[in-house]
Amino acid sequence: MNASGRSINRRTGVKVALVALVALAVAGAVSAALQAAPVNTGEPTISGNAIVKSTLTATAGTWTNNPTSFKYQWVRCPTSGGKPDGSDCAAISGATTQAYVLGNPDVGKRMRVRVTASNADGSKTVASNATAIVLAPPKNTAEPSISGTARVGSTLKTTTGTWTNSPTSFTFQWMRCPPSGGKADASDCAAIAGATAQTYIVSGPDLGNRLRVRVTAANAAGSATAASNATAIIGPSSLAPVSIAEPAISGTARVGSVLSATQGTWRNNPTSFADQWTRCPASGGKPNASDCAAIVGATTTTYTVASADLGKRLRFRVTATNTNGSTTVASNPTPLVQAAGPPLPAGCPSGTGVVAADQVASPARLVLDSQQLVPSVVTRSTSTLTARFHVSACNGRPVQGALVYAAGVPFNQFSVPPEQQTDATGWATLTMQRLGGFPAARRQRLLVVFVRARKPSETVLAASARRLVSFRVDLRR
Repeated sequence: MNASGRSINRRTGVKVALVALVALAVAGAVSAALQAAPVNTGEPTISGNAIVKSTLTATAGTWTNNPTSFKYQWVRCPTSGGKPDGSDCAAISGATTQAYVLGNPDVGKRMRVRVTASNADGSKTVASNATAIVLAPPKNTAEPSISGTARVGSTLKTTTGTWTNSPTSFTFQWMRCPPSGGKADASDCAAIAGATAQTYIVSGPDLGNRLRVRVTAANAAGSATAASNATAIIGPSSLAPVSIAEPAISGTARVGSVLSATQGTWRNNPTSFADQWTRCPASGGKPNASDCAAIVGATTTTYTVASADLGKRLRFRVTATNTNGSTTVASNPTPLVQAAGPPLPAGCPSGTGVVAADQVASPARLVLDSQQLVPSVVTRSTSTLTARFHVSACNGRPVQGALVYAAGVPFNQFSVPPEQQTDATGWATLTMQRLGGFPAARRQRLLVVFVRARKPSETVLAASARRLVSFRVDLRR
């Protein structure tokens, strides 16, 4: 019995030991299997533009433990991007390849791709980072509309219309369409040059036509254009004249001087103008010159400043009229009117500033009052002289249009150029070329030039002004 019992115990111990070894082996095998499944070491990435109709492409990422296959699932995430593993994003049916073409349901969302790597020992799923918010080009849902009166001179204004997909900018183009209104997209209408603002002032060429505006909405994904409905047929102006550039005065504010004024620039087709010079206080008066005194008889665009204006300022007031009414505006005030200058010699035109040569009548005469020479010193090497002469008259006023003649004395030193006219500053320029007779003497110190100025209506012998001028000569240089 004892012997038999010991034998049984030994067998039982061996069995227990064998069971324990088997359990340890199984546990080791399970542990080994868990440790050999793929492990992600670099998450998947997505390339491509987050724009509808663009293609996104995913990488699998990087893995250890030798994955033998990869599965892809594109998911649509909230604008926040969702959880890093994409578990709160919606799987897109059928989107199980590395490439995905974005569609309208993706607009306003962010995209991720979930990649599952597998091998014989198991699998693992990770998600990419989220894309930018998916954009689509703007889409018009309500066309632009135009407000305002369809008449020449009126200002029209357009809305942008209503758009989806968050436009970031709008551009405008006003179109001139046939009386029928043209096609709904304005493709048979003519673009109006420069009319690219949200408002447009109806002009004469629009009369009898209809207008539309084309609005282009854009964002980072692209742009789209929509046209407004056509306006009514454009009618003639029903508005009084409107000043868009006020009258302006030119001339010197001095007793005896002549001032000139423009009537300004107007809109709405004035048919007549009424002009009035006004005498204003030293302050210049109110902007519309309503506190300035109308000068009796001064109703043309020119005015000779009178002694009564001394110490005052002058303004030119214009009233423009059409069949719909009239509007009055005034120029800016002149400087304070100064006293008259020295009395003008007999034969001089009134006023100040430049005078035309043929306006100078006897006994007034032309005067040669200044000269210049380039080079300032004539040297042995000088080959060309440029001489300038200034002509004045009537208390020093520059003379325009006088004919100036110049010749060196003796005559064979430098060439004699043709007569030249004085410009608006009173100067005439003549060019002389060196001749064989220069220098006239070995110790020559001066070059003498005979100068004559005459009016175009005068003969050479009757020339108003003659004089000899001299320029320095240095033959040592």
